[in-house]
Amino acid sequence: MELFFYKHRGKRFDFKDDDIYYPSLLPGESDDVSVCKASSKDEAIIKFQKYFGDVNETNVFSISELYFIPGEDVCLLTPY
Repeated sequence: MELFFYKHRGKRFDFKDDDIYYPSLLPGESDDVSVCKASSKDEAIIKFQKYFGDVNETNVFSISELYFIPGEDVCLLTPY
């Protein structure tokens, strides 16, 4: 199993699913990331598509596809 990230923009909402973690933040519009465990990128896309309509190859990333930017207090994982 590997961690996969779905990057999206839009309103945040709450749901319960053992496969997908989505940060429960106040409603609003901004960039967000959902996380799931899957054995392949294709499986992760299928899991994310249960909740999000625009999931595709370009907005789902594995850890190996992301860049790690260290900071003093906060570190970032980013596709760019």
